Amino acid sequence: MLEAIPEWVETQGKPTSGLDLTGLRLPVDAISTYQLIGITTVTPRVRFLSIRAWIIKAFSESGLPNNYEAYADFATRVETAIIFAVLLNNPNLPYLPGVTKALAFIDEDADPIGLEKLVDQPAYNLYAGSSYNLLLGYLSDDGIPGLTQERGVPLAEVFESLISQTAFFKTLKAHPALHEVSRRDLTDLGKAINMEGISEAERACLLSALLPLQPAEQWANREIRRIGTYTLMLELTQRHQRLPNEDDLFEAALAPKTVLPKQFLPVLDGYLCYRIRDALAVSHEAMLGLVCRELGGYEGSIHHDRVIHAVAGNSGGDIALRELGLMTDDESITTVRFLTLAERVESHLLDRQTGRGLVRWQGGLDENVLIQSILQNSDASTGLAPVVWLLCRQRVATETPEAFTPLAMLLRAGSARVGLREVVFPQLETWTATNPLLIEVISWLVQRTVDQHLRIAWSRMFADMNKDVAILLCDGDLWTHRGRNYGGGRMASRISDAIGWLEQLLLLGPAGLTREGEEVLQHGYDVLTRHGGEV
Repeated sequence: MLEAIPEWVETQGKPTSGLDLTGLRLPVDAISTYQLIGITTVTPRVRFLSIRAWIIKAFSESGLPNNYEAYADFATRVETAIIFAVLLNNPNLPYLPGVTKALAFIDEDADPIGLEKLVDQPAYNLYAGSSYNLLLGYLSDDGIPGLTQERGVPLAEVFESLISQTAFFKTLKAHPALHEVSRRDLTDLGKAINMEGISEAERACLLSALLPLQPAEQWANREIRRIGTYTLMLELTQRHQRLPNEDDLFEAALAPKTVLPKQFLPVLDGYLCYRIRDALAVSHEAMLGLVCRELGGYEGSIHHDRVIHAVAGNSGGDIALRELGLMTDDESITTVRFLTLAERVESHLLDRQTGRGLVRWQGGLDENVLIQSILQNSDASTGLAPVVWLLCRQRVATETPEAFTPLAMLLRAGSARVGLREVVFPQLETWTATNPLLIEVISWLVQRTVDQHLRIAWSRMFADMNKDVAILLCDGDLWTHRGRNYGGGRMASRISDAIGWLEQLLLLGPAGLTREGEEVLQHGYDVLTRHGGEV
């Protein structure tokens, strides 16, 4: 029988969209940040680091009021001019902020073109974190960005040399408050910038920040971790003789034996920890999507047991477990018990290798396989989520990882983020003691997924009462769908963005490393050798 959710259950918050609706991507992103400090998923064009550096330099010399409001206004207008300039020369160039609005202005044939704001979050803001983490700049006490003498100033000067003879540059120097620019001047500016043609001098400045031969003393460990990850990418490129991808790195991270040099062990261990948390996030997001799909078939509210039974009992779980050889054709999740699954999972983990508190194995059953299966068919998540939890236990050989930061990050996510130490391991012990049917285990995981989502939704509303990301409502035993579509995915690893920067810096080509890439690979090895040890 369907019932109505009481009106008082509806929050007064404004419905907003969100990606991390289970809160499980945050621990994954924390490990990703640790591995690749300075690279984010919203900074696809390394060239904007140069543009941002020059904008800061130009503002400091503009004579405009020395406050953040003046800086933001100046930076917005200059960035807008650059976007127009680039698009006037190449309207199909991807990864530019505000491209849709800018092209609409261009199509109107206005001349001159006004320099109004194109996006809510301009590139000078989006690339700020990367700039600071690469030690190109800093944030002063008055909130105005500055440039470091070692890295930021040289980069700004190199970029300025490209455009110093343009009419736009000369006009900006004379009239820093300009609010419109002629199409001719913008076209000439775009030609001078040549967005995809980074000069050798500019490339050298960017590489000295991204992969410095001498890491900054105060941030040496951070820089060495980034250098280690980038050097591994270059090494994998050389071995495969093609452009790398994130699967190459994850396969290397999970392999029990490797022919890679020992300098890469910290990087590989870090990405193994990443993949463990990644699998947890993927499986629970997929189950949340299944709950929403089920609720979407009803009008009004429905008893949660009915939803859980429908989601947990879908045939996708049985099929997925059979495909992995964890269940026979005449078995199902309603007949197989937890300990039977646990024993079968363990029997698939062959040739185990333990190091620094982590366990690797052969056998074809790992997080890479589970994630791929769930992403291909979300119904598989019901059967594979218990396997993901079991692999968490099998991966960890020690719970005192003080000397190894990624493992500590893996374990310490806390009960609010389904931490291994606080939630996963204790619950596995409970199931080991009680040996429930798999359908009961899966039902518990579905309920936990919904609870996790609601916990995240309430915590975000607590921080901002106008922010409501809940995609379902709960009143006691009743659940109702709020009409919002949700599809699980996975946390972007930043690896593809990092590889994109290598391509833009001409270190990678379709056939593998370029000559410059080979040189940088050797420089990376030199740095890792000089700064040996765990990072």
